[in-house]
Amino acid sequence: MTFAGAVLVWATVCATSPTQVMAELELRGLTDAVLSNDDDIRYLNSLRSGDTVSDPFRTRLFAEGGPENTRAFVQIILNDASQARVRIFGAYLMHQPISTREFYVQLGKIPTPQGTWGPRTYANKNPLVGTPLAYHWQTSLPVSQMPESLQDLADHRGQGQRGLEYDSGDGIRGERGAGSLLLYDNCWNDGLSVLGIQNGIEYQFAATLGAPGNPVNGVDKNDELALHARLGYAPIPEISVRLSWGHGAYLNRSVEPYLPLGSSVNDYKQQIWVLSTELSRGHFILHAEAFRNTFETPLASSALTSWSTYAELSWRFATRWNGAARFDTLRFGSIDTSTGRASWDEDINRWEAGIRFEPSRGLQLKAVVQWTDVGQGFVPNTLLPVLQTVVGF
Repeated sequence: MTFAGAVLVWATVCATSPTQVMAELELRGLTDAVLSNDDDIRYLNSLRSGDTVSDPFRTRLFAEGGPENTRAFVQIILNDASQARVRIFGAYLMHQPISTREFYVQLGKIPTPQGTWGPRTYANKNPLVGTPLAYHWQTSLPVSQMPESLQDLADHRGQGQRGLEYDSGDGIRGERGAGSLLLYDNCWNDGLSVLGIQNGIEYQFAATLGAPGNPVNGVDKNDELALHARLGYAPIPEISVRLSWGHGAYLNRSVEPYLPLGSSVNDYKQQIWVLSTELSRGHFILHAEAFRNTFETPLASSALTSWSTYAELSWRFATRWNGAARFDTLRFGSIDTSTGRASWDEDINRWEAGIRFEPSRGLQLKAVVQWTDVGQGFVPNTLLPVLQTVVGF
């Protein structure tokens, strides 16, 4: 039984009676349909599960239920274009020990503690269609393979998101696998979290089986727990600031034979800091986040660094009409190569802008254009137009 499955069993046991749970069960869904032609640049938005923001149809099913102070939450994704056509996206139990205090305990496949993208990852909350680079872009540093050297890593710059593999000439050094990420909102993490609000301060502390950029979805990948923390403050409703942190071993067990003698995958850590702000005034809302990330690696004495930032402005310019634009960048630190100092992966820039129309409650229509610079500038063949219809039910 998976960790998430155990949580659902526990939720059932904790319920006061099956009749009460069924009476309080809340079901809802969200479907988005997309018209786009991204065959040649599908990889620019591809997730580890193989799906993208421009897949023809995707449906999310939500279920919530339980007694007064203990609730179970389940989220399932249906997508024929994904490698896993039906998968449990989230499944956790949330308990409020003291009914008069805003303090909660979460256990199961819990939402990503870092950053503030999570609530806007859903098609009806996202003013555009894409996901910020820091939450999905796979770097050329693999988590289940081990490059032979920094030069080998540099030779694969820009190839992580494409899913290309390292081959030392005598086979793959480790299992076939994906690149490391700063964060991965498309996969929640199995773990335990405490969170709440006290005197206007929002806080969260969590321990998970997977690192921030390599979450665990069922089977643990190494022998260390990752730690997470988040603090937030909103002096007035129009302004909020949050600082979050994550730290944990990010490599999979499959690379153990290729590490220096006496070392373990648990010795090499990922650490990420995220500063998030939200400002609103009138019909305008600005979301901005900055990310600072490091990966410790046996390839070098110092950690590999990367940083990212995005700013997203939304504007309700007429009744039922919204406009939005986002600029996004992901940059990588320098390493020594045979030709001198160079970044260890390809820097990425992205613009995305669009219009959203809400003809009725639960229905949205979007027209969005995304343009990505993958090291060659903003060239025409990375321009992606998308039409999206979102229906809530």
